[in-house]
Amino acid sequence: MLVLAVALAPALALILYFYSRDRYEKEPLRALARSYGLGILIAFPAVVLERFLSVLPGLVPLVFLRPAVEAFVVVALVEEGLKYSAFSAYVFRHPDFDEPYDGILYAVMISLGFASLENVGYVLSAYTRFGMPGLAQIGLLRAFTAVPAHAFFGVLMGYYLGLARFVNDSRRAKTLRIRGLIMAVVAHGLYNWFLFANTSQGVLFMLLLLLLCYRFSLRAIRIHNDNSPHRSS
Repeated sequence: MLVLAVALAPALALILYFYSRDRYEKEPLRALARSYGLGILIAFPAVVLERFLSVLPGLVPLVFLRPAVEAFVVVALVEEGLKYSAFSAYVFRHPDFDEPYDGILYAVMISLGFASLENVGYVLSAYTRFGMPGLAQIGLLRAFTAVPAHAFFGVLMGYYLGLARFVNDSRRAKTLRIRGLIMAVVAHGLYNWFLFANTSQGVLFMLLLLLLCYRFSLRAIRIHNDNSPHRSS
């Protein structure tokens, strides 16, 4: 129980935060729970795909490009692509997706569902190998890095999906949806690339990236709430 509490607490705190930012018409808890559940479910095919694609970096002749291939293709493209697919399949035409901020909220729910299961795996592994010190160290570290990172990637994707849902031009909507996916993949790929470097400079760049994503998230939330059709009701 302690392991689960440590692993799930960061995602729960972030869910409560993003839910509280839904100012004008709260989303039904059932739809949010299903989105969170979808995020958990897509973690399983993500593991399979990442293992299948793990040979790709070794096929790249330029050794210095191999970490980038792993970061952007094997991990980021697979995980964000599956999140995007889950959003497209369940959320995009859902009747409760009726204001731009909903794009952010549902994308974050899917992302945090994925991050929750991933975090359980990491925290449980740390506890099994190192006991309480490992649980505390990995749990605290990931609570302020990996779990918020998944939420921020969800905001990046959801911001553009929120725009796409309410434009009348189908070509423009498609462009916005693709842009959302690309932005999430790029941010996720950079995060992993900096992490894989395993250097103090890499950690610094990773933290700067998280700060930029955080600032974008605040701005995106404000913009979509300001443009809510329910704002004056």
